[in-house]
Formats: sequence, C-alpha cells, structure tokens
Amino acid sequence: MKFKKIIKITKSILREKSKKEKKGKGRPKEYPDYLIISLFLYQILKGYSYREVLEETKDIIQKLPSLSVYHYRVKALPKSLLQKLIHKTAIIIIKKIKKKVSYLIADGTGFSFDDIYPLKYLRGLEIRKVQNHIRIVPISIVTEDKKRIVLCAEEGEAYASEIKLLERALKNIDISKIKVHSFIADKGFDSIKIMEDIAKSGVELDIRVKET
Repeated sequence: MKFKKIIKITKSILREKSKKEKKGKGRPKEYPDYLIISLFLYQILKGYSYREVLEETKDIIQKLPSLSVYHYRVKALPKSLLQKLIHKTAIIIIKKIKKKVSYLIADGTGFSFDDIYPLKYLRGLEIRKVQNHIRIVPISIVTEDKKRIVLCAEEGEAYASEIKLLERALKNIDISKIKVHSFIADKGFDSIKIMEDIAKSGVELDIRVKET
C-alpha cells in the first residue's frame, strides 16, 4: 500500500475524534496524530527504521518531524487511539466487502517480535531490552467466506492471563451492534464473567468449559 493511501485512510478514520476534541491549554501539536500514525504504519509495513521512513517520505510530506521528535511521538501515542484505528478500519472493511459476518472468534497467540516484522522500529539498546515473546488476544470477525478481520486486540507479556486480556479487549467493542450469530473461543477463556457479558449482548456462546 502506498504512503498517500495510508495517510488518507488514517486521517479519515481519526477525523471524528479531532472534531470532538476540545481545545485545551497550551500549544497545539505541530504534527497531527494521523501523520505520526501513518508514518509508523508505513514504517512497519516496509520494515524501515525510524530514520529510513522519514527519508523515504520527505518528498511526499513537506513538513516532517525530526528523528528525535518522531521517535518520541510514536512512543507517546495513546493505546486507545491505536485500538480505535484497528476497530474502525475493521468496520470499514466489512462494509466494503459486503460479506455476511458468521461469527466472532477470540484466539490467544504467542509470537516472536521478529517473526513478522524486523526490530528496525526499535533503537539502540531498546532491542536488547525487548523480551523474546509477547501474548496477544485478538477478537476477529470471520466472514461467510472464512476471511478473518481483526476487530480489536489486547497485548501482554509472554505468560499474561488470556482471560484478563480478553476482558480488556471486550471493553473496546460493542458486540450487540455487530450482526453476528455466535462468539467462539477455546476452553482457556471459560471465565464466568466473560460468558455472562457476552450473553447479555444476545450473542450465542460457543466456549468450551474446562472439566473439573
């Protein structure tokens, strides 16, 4: 995907947030969040370092942050903002492909950082401080043609509780507003609270319960 396309999509999704934000005290941000997020998404997509992505996009964007400012802004991005971007992007994709949603699925996954993307987005000593693995619990939409679209996700350390991560992920979405028949998860997610919360939304549960 081209950088201009990423900027267009990100800016459109985050526009609603910027309209609702009240002007606070102090100077406004010199570089908007959508620009920083777009740069970072493009950086990860291409496997660039912080320096490389700024060099690559300097002819596209007239005013770019310095390397130190860009690095600081990426580290300071609110997690809630990134989660909103994932969620809204998923909804846009669903509407665009016009496929019926069959069910939601929660899946706890452990993977190495470097399995998918190189560690170029980290700087210097940061690479040596990164743990080998993290755990992510995404909630994905599965369409009628078996395509998966990530709706939201929560991350933790390698041995973080999948139940706690799923509880946090569920707070980011309103299942009742998604036309879905059932919610599927393995027996690692057989939490009474989780099952009660999902049942309240009117969605059928398909979570295996551990034998006692």
